Parts: sequence; C-alpha cells; structure tokens
Amino acid sequence: MGSYEIVSPLGAGGMGEVYRARDERLGRDVAIKVLPSHVSDDAELRQRFEREARTLATLSHPHICAVFDVGREGDTDFLVMELLEGETLADRIAKGPLPLDQALRYGVEIADALDKAHRKGVIHRDLKPANIMLTKSGAKLLDFGLAKHAAPAAGVVGGSMLPTTPRGLTMQGTILGTFQYMAPEQLDGGEADARTDIFAFGAVLYEMLTGRKAFEGKSQASLIGAILKDEPAPPSSLQPITPKALDRIVATCLAKDPDDRWQTTRDLQRELTWVSQGHASVAPDSTASAATASVRRRSGSRFLVPVLVAAAIALAATAGWRLRPTPAADVTRFEVLAPPGTFFGGANGVPRFAVSPDGRSVVFHAGPPGGPYSVWIRNFDTVAPRSFPATESPDGNAAQGFFWFQDGRSVGFFDESGRALRKLDVESGTVQTLATIGGGNQIAGTANADGVVLFSTIASKGIQRVDAAGAAPAQATTIDAARQEAAHLWPRFLPDGRHFLFLSQTRSRDQWAVYVGSLDSPDRTLLVRSPFIAEFAPPDHLLYVRGDALLAQPLNLETLQLTGDPVLVQQPVSGTAAGRLGVSVSPGGALVHTGGSATPAEARRTLAWIDRHGGEEPLTLPARAYSFLRISPDGTRVALDARDQENDIWVWDFARATLTRVTFGPALQRFPVWTPDSRRIAYISDEEGTFSVYWQAADGTGTPERLTTALTGQTISSVTPDAAEVIFHAAGESETDLFAVGLGTGHPVRSLLQAPSFQRNGMVSPDGRWLAYQSNESARDEVYVRPYPDVAAGRWQVSTLGGTRPQWARNGRELFYLAPGGRLMSVQVQPGSAWVGSAPVELFGRADLSESAAGLAAGLFNNVIQFTQGSTYDVSPDGTKFLVIKQVEGTQAAAPTTPTSLVVIQNWQALLTNGAR
Repeated sequence: MGSYEIVSPLGAGGMGEVYRARDERLGRDVAIKVLPSHVSDDAELRQRFEREARTLATLSHPHICAVFDVGREGDTDFLVMELLEGETLADRIAKGPLPLDQALRYGVEIADALDKAHRKGVIHRDLKPANIMLTKSGAKLLDFGLAKHAAPAAGVVGGSMLPTTPRGLTMQGTILGTFQYMAPEQLDGGEADARTDIFAFGAVLYEMLTGRKAFEGKSQASLIGAILKDEPAPPSSLQPITPKALDRIVATCLAKDPDDRWQTTRDLQRELTWVSQGHASVAPDSTASAATASVRRRSGSRFLVPVLVAAAIALAATAGWRLRPTPAADVTRFEVLAPPGTFFGGANGVPRFAVSPDGRSVVFHAGPPGGPYSVWIRNFDTVAPRSFPATESPDGNAAQGFFWFQDGRSVGFFDESGRALRKLDVESGTVQTLATIGGGNQIAGTANADGVVLFSTIASKGIQRVDAAGAAPAQATTIDAARQEAAHLWPRFLPDGRHFLFLSQTRSRDQWAVYVGSLDSPDRTLLVRSPFIAEFAPPDHLLYVRGDALLAQPLNLETLQLTGDPVLVQQPVSGTAAGRLGVSVSPGGALVHTGGSATPAEARRTLAWIDRHGGEEPLTLPARAYSFLRISPDGTRVALDARDQENDIWVWDFARATLTRVTFGPALQRFPVWTPDSRRIAYISDEEGTFSVYWQAADGTGTPERLTTALTGQTISSVTPDAAEVIFHAAGESETDLFAVGLGTGHPVRSLLQAPSFQRNGMVSPDGRWLAYQSNESARDEVYVRPYPDVAAGRWQVSTLGGTRPQWARNGRELFYLAPGGRLMSVQVQPGSAWVGSAPVELFGRADLSESAAGLAAGLFNNVIQFTQGSTYDVSPDGTKFLVIKQVEGTQAAAPTTPTSLVVIQNWQALLTNGAR
C-alpha cells in the first residue's frame, strides 16, 4: 500500500479494518485504517471523509490520536494514524471502576482534547470508552468525527436487536453514535453541538468512577427511555470515596436540556482539575451528618487555636521539653497463600478464615481440588501453616463458620455434615463437640468471654445462642415480617459481650442492613445499610462496605450510634452473595481481607465435548467464569451460568457459534435449566433480596416471572418432562429439602422430600418415573433414586462410595453421576415399573486415558467436584458425549468466589490518620 508495508491485523469493525504497518519512508510503525467498500464506493461520503481527515490532521494534541496521512490505493481508501500501545478504556472498565486519581487524570485529559477539537469546530458525536485508548502517556481520543460521516442515513434498528448487539457498537442511521452515550437531542434527531459531546463525556466519566453505565435498559426502547427521563444514582452512592463535587460535575454533564449542561469543555476541564488538586472532600456518610455539623459549629472558636498553640510552645520551652514530631506508625502488608496444591474455601468455594484475637495468626480452610479439606492455622511468625487432621472431610462441609474464642486458644466452627457446633483446641489439635444443632447451612458464629456462642443459619431465620454449658440452642433474635426480613446472619459480639452485630436480609437487597442486637432485650438498633455484615474494630470503629470500598467510622458504644466521618481503609474488598464480608479484624491490630480472587481475568473457563473414550473436542466460545451448564432438550444450545462482571445467564448456540445474554440487571442469576420445549429457561435470582425461582423466554425477551417467594436458600435443578413442575431445593425444617413449584396458574409450591439431611440436585427421569437426587443422610453425599411423583413409595441407593450431581441420558436408560476424585460414573437402567440399576462403572478410567484426557480428569472433574449442587456437566441428546466446563490452562482452577490469597494488614489503624495507602 504505497510506502506502507502491512505487518499484521489489529482489529476490525463496521467502519473498516485496522492494520499495523511500517512507514518505510520515515522508518516508523503506524496504524492504517482501511475503509470498507460501502464508504469508498460512495463519492459524497468519500469526499466528506477526506475533508474530515484534513480537519483531524490539524488537531495536534497530546491526547488525540494523530492522523499522519490519507490516501487511496486503487479502489481502497485508507487513513494513516499514530500507532497506540495500550488498552481501550472499555477494556479497562470491564475490570471494574478506576481508582479516583486515575479517573480524574483521564477525565482532565479527555476534556482537554475535546476542548481542542471543539475550538476547531469538530464535534465527536461518538465519544465512548471504546474510542478512548489508555497509553503510558495518558488517554488518547480515537475516531474523531468519523461516525458522523461514515454511513448513509438509514432507518433506526428495532429495539429487539440491542441485547445481541456487540458492546460498544456504533449504530448507523438517522441517529448517529452509540445509544448508550447519546444525548437526548441526538435521540430526538436534533442537531448536535459541543454540549452533545459533554453529555457523552458525563456518561464516560460516570462509568470510570462507578464501573457501571449511567443508563441501562433491556431493549433499545427502554434504554432510550432511560436516557430521556431517568437520573442515574450519584457516583458517591456507588463509590463512597467519590467527592461530592464529582456528583455535581457528572449531573451537570448529564442534564437533559443542553442549556443546563456545562457550556464548554474548557469549563468542565477546569472543574475536574480543581477536584483533582484535592479541593473537594469525600462524600460523608449520611449517618454522620449530625456529628459533622456539630464539629463545624464548634469550629467557630477558631481564634482560640493560635493562642493555645502559642501557650503550649511557651510551656514546652519553659519546662525544657524538646518538641519532636510523632513518627507515623508503619503499616505492614503481606500475603498468606494457600498451602501448595490447595486452594482456599471448601465445597462451594466460599472463603473461610478468621484472624486470632492477638492478631498474630489466621485460621482458614483449604484443600486440594476434589478434597479432602481441613482446617489450617498460619502463625505470622512462621512460614509453614499447620493443618489439623481431626477436621478433615472429603467435601469441606465439616468445618465452616470459623470464630475464635476470646482466650485465643480455641477455634469454633460448624460441622454441617455432622450437624454440630465444635471446638478445636489449637495446642493439642483435638476437637470437642459443644452442641448438636439443626441444619440449614451454618453460616457463622461468635463467642463472648463467658463462652456464650451466637450462630446463624438460613433455616433458623434468626440468630441462635448456645450457652457454655452446652444447652440446646435458643433464639437470640426473631425476624420481623413487617420489615419483610428473610434471615438474620453473621453475628459479631461487641466488647461488652452482651450486644452484637448482625445482618438483616430482606426481600429487597438494597434494604439489607447491619443492626445491633442484645442478649438481654429483643430491641435492635440500626447502624448502616449494607449488603454485607460489618466488623467491629477495637477500640471504637465500625468497618463496613460501600460499593467495593471498606470504610472505618467511629462507633459510640454507649449510644450505639456512628459518629464522625468514614475513612477509606481498603479498596477493593469483596463479599459473598449471602452477605459474608471478606474481612476479619482483631483487637491486636491486624486486619485480614481476601486478596486476589478467581476474577473473570483469572477464572477463565471454556467448554469441551468429551466422548466416551476420553477424546476431547473444544468449543470456540469466549473464555469466562462459567460455573454451571445445561444443554437444551433440542440439542441446539447450552445455557450457562457465567459468574463474572454481569453474573447473568447466557446461551451459546452450537450452530451459529454465538453467545447471547439472557438475563440483565445487577442481581445474581444462577443455575439455568430448560423447559422441555427449549423455549424458556428457569433459574434462580436474588433480584428481590433472597434467591428465588424465576423463568423467562430463552431469547431474553419479555419480563422475568418470579415463581417462588416464601422459601430461602433456593437452588433449581430440573424441569419435569411434562413441563408441569420445576424441581428445586431450599432450606427446610431441619436441613435442605426438595420442593416442586408448578408452572401452571398460581405456581403452587409443594414439599417433595423432607429428611434430617441435605437433599440436593433432584433430577426427574425422561419418562417421568424416577427422581434421582443426592443426599448426605449417610454422613457423605450419595446418589439415590425414588419413584416420582410418589417419592414415598421406595428408595434405592445408586452410588457406592460417594456421589453428586446425577444426570439422566435422554433415553432414560443410563444414569450418570460424579464420584469423589472427579470420576464420572455410569449406571445402566432397565426400563419398567420397578427400579433395576446396574453396578456403577467408571468412565474415563485413569489407566487408559490419553494425555489430554488425563489432564482433563485431573484438572476439570476434580475441579467441578468442589461444587455440591448444580449441573457442571451434561449429556448430549444421543448419549455419545459429555459437555463439560474446562479450565483454561494456567488460570485459577478454584471456584470463582475463591480467593487466591489472604492479605494481612498489620497496624491498619494508622490508616485512619495517615490515609489509605
């Protein structure tokens, strides 16, 4: 192409293809954009392009991608630009919100670049994160003005296309630009000016600060409606360290009327520069407003300060004191890694750890993929952690909900399999049973100086207490129906040993809150709204989360009220869907939080077909944090539970090789299953506070319908072949029981199977005769079969040495399950009214596996055995192969919620005065 030598492709899109090239005349690398034929063939559009390119060439600015040349080679028009190394802002935001200083820096640079362009009469019209490149030298704007003249006028695309349109795609038509960042006047077909770019800039800045889009909708029509009438939540409500001044700046950018916005980007740049120089304060917590106002009123006596300081200096000189500055306390951070060959967490991958009262050690739960798991303690003065064989279990359910007794010599934990509260003596390694407790997922405990233990379960609803004498558990709190409470979880004693913190979970997740309860009274005091439990940090601070920031705020232990302003301690921090905060703090001055985790960048998984001989056929879908899958009955698609940025249900079409998002919104969507006609998907979601069963169209259209409301801890497993019921398990009277919800009018819920043990993963056979499920009634998970729908008519054990996640072949003649060690087992089933099943036979025997299949057995099936519920594999309709989730080589093999390290911060209180660093 003339004097330019094409080296390699860089990317492609609707506006052309971009290549890396070598400018042989000047000896430099450049980027060449080749325009598509539908532009080059249109003389008017080509003239506009050339005129615009000349204009852009005059925009010499450090934060605008430079245009070097424009030319035509044969029938191909091309543009020669500066070659940029880095990542787009869209790719960076996909990893989460930017730190405040970075967001401000890039914001100032982008505003400066826009001001330069606007002064030259150039309006971008398609400002969005995908058109901003982040380089070592800062932000660079791309494609200036190109979208304005890139295509002829055309009709607006229908609303149904938005869910399947690639992210960041520029929609071409009479409305020009990208809908997500369009100003109202653009959507109305009006003329755009500099203030139109300012609106888009506000949407980009909002996304940088919060990690969320300013406007969202499930369809093009709803998105347009949101832009025209909705006001996004202030950034400080999502990221509490955001200065209030930025709330005002963003809101002014996003004003619906152009006359109400900043009128020039120069003004906008000055405002951002002022904030970046530290002139704006962090948004205070609303609960501290009164205290802050009080401090400001007292500040009217400022004239006393010089007098007092002078007096102090004079006194020091008279007494011969030597005034020296107090040295800042050192804050020390270091990581605690899981022992070699293990990962943190247990069967469900949820992190389990607690720092000791003296702040010198941490107890945690770890084990190799597939188990066994046990309790470990790492003393910070030593390198190697110590394991406790007496706590070992194959599935990790025998040790959870860690808490230290106040003497620091014992650790309390819950044995879910044995339904007991136990106590580990750290010195001897022996385990003592303190009390027998009911089931329902023991979440966490706490102990006071008298040995009284508080604990919470999903089934018990309120907080329960066990006295030191080992009496039967009694209720310490009772849920309030008027508040629509579903559970009280995560108790934490305060220093007096009588009051305690707990998390109230309601049907509406945004109403979850931390309260103070009392052993002596049913009264409670609201502290803070939060989706996670708070931690008390002696002597007088409460640690809680806003967005992904861990804040510390003074707590008056006499009035039980927060005072003063919150201070940022750590960002980011994480928690779990059940409200567990990944932070533990000790009176001894140590704070431990989850470190790196199996985030979407690390927990990269893909899918592969495995035939009965171990042969592998990988699929081409993008690598993501897939956790569960289910093949559609017609065999054309697979529904996936992807636990990364969106936490939604996705569908992969085998023939078209496309991945389509089905569910939307901030809620967590889990465990998809198909209806027999392959037209709808049922799943669970916490959209209204607690996990419940929903269903909707498999193409993502329409509104999801909630099928269950009353139960907690729900997990869906199958739809019956006659499409009459959805089978799911939930917290029952004592443990986790099986239920069924009707798909007909009214959606009636009935109890299917109740027992003093955990029943999970109910799967009805294709002929509707049998219910296969897993239960730990024998103290370990095994697979059983019962008649369906009359489950009381018999029971047969299918597995022999442990088993989970049964799956039926589509012809009903074979039943599969996973055995310990990640082994896939097969049981032949004889047709008829009586149950007749063969002895289990292992597929993919290790002795005759090929190298690739051996790696799969060691890395995949061992990996999926970590989960005790949900479908982690499925059978093809013809029964000849299995679709499995395969870990991408070299990435984190544990569950997506599992931390890869624990971070210890010693002397963290210094951050309260020195600032987070």
